[in-house]
Amino acid sequence: MGIVKYLLDTNMCIHYLNGQFNLDQKITRIGFDKFYISELTILEMLYGVMNSDSSHKSKNLRKLEGFENMIKERILLVRPAFEEFSTQKTLLRN
Repeated sequence: MGIVKYLLDTNMCIHYLNGQFNLDQKITRIGFDKFYISELTILEMLYGVMNSDSSHKSKNLRKLEGFENMIKERILLVRPAFEEFSTQKTLLRN
């Protein structure tokens, strides 16, 4: 069996940042270096920050920036796949 890697979705990242479900302990036990996120997750989390109450916005932004800095080497870029996706979807349609 190869190396196991995990892709965290937006909800899991939010739970992690909010200290819920012992995710910090679970992720530490497995190894933080095995976890990845997509750049769309950053987008969704930033949207959430911008929609948060003004009294929490700067704190939430700092949390997000800290998280992003912690995982920056494992943020998966999705934009490079857009052209291939569009090409394949067009081929399937015809």
